[in-house]
Amino acid sequence: MHAQRVLLAVGMLLAAGCGSTDDNTLPCPTAGSAPVNPGHHYAANDPARPQPAGGAILDGTYYRTDTSYYDGVGPASDNFQGVLNVSGGQFAVYNNDFDDPATALVGTFTVAGTRITQTLTNGCGTTSAPVGTQQQVYFSAIAASGSTPAKLLMWDPDHTSNDKVLTFTRQ
Repeated sequence: MHAQRVLLAVGMLLAAGCGSTDDNTLPCPTAGSAPVNPGHHYAANDPARPQPAGGAILDGTYYRTDTSYYDGVGPASDNFQGVLNVSGGQFAVYNNDFDDPATALVGTFTVAGTRITQTLTNGCGTTSAPVGTQQQVYFSAIAASGSTPAKLLMWDPDHTSNDKVLTFTRQ
């Protein structure tokens, strides 16, 4: 269930079925060429710990490029892989934390302040969460600057102290 919520928290897209070719839906995502990266661990009181700031979420493809744990401990496995596709209030996300089964999800999202409300429309056969499941997560959208691409930071809702931050970098 943990990986399912993390993936729902990290996604954005509407689909009636995996591989749908309907112009209004995105297909179920796969890892594709998303890199495998290690996570990072920081002290709970690290002054560099980011805070949710909201912002404009740009359409496009994002790779999960960092997972930061602000608890001083972290999970048994640090490696992760993920890809997020965003298009007009819709999302498709693939995540693999390697200590949980990989998950692919599709759904819709709305933004209000520093929170994203996500609604699952297709579990792509990788989750038991029912269609219509909703979840809210904190986020920050960081605009591109010079040669630095846009980023999307999301706080893992399974970590009630908001100590796990997922970073997605726009490709």
